[in-house]
Amino acid sequence: MVYSGGNEHERGMGILLDAEHSKILQGYWPLNERVLVVKLSGKPFDVYVIPIYATTSEHPDDEIEKLNEELDNVKSNLKIQDVKIVMGDFNVKLGKERIEDTVGPNHRL
Repeated sequence: MVYSGGNEHERGMGILLDAEHSKILQGYWPLNERVLVVKLSGKPFDVYVIPIYATTSEHPDDEIEKLNEELDNVKSNLKIQDVKIVMGDFNVKLGKERIEDTVGPNHRL
């Protein structure tokens, strides 16, 4: 288990690897309580798994921009040919209206 999060356990991201995949773990970098970078050895390219716990649109704009800048910074420091998988909790808020096959009719309060 590789984990990045705060002491309050209110946020955080982690990734759990089985025995086979833990053997190809090359490193991990917990950037903060919202972003973790995990490097796995692959052929012909390495794989970076980047789990995130995103802010919602209800957060201040500067906090949202900071997260986006951190993700851009991570991606810019990786080799272009390496595989990058960004995944996690993107805190999507769904509306009451249906928009084609993408959104709703459910919502979070």
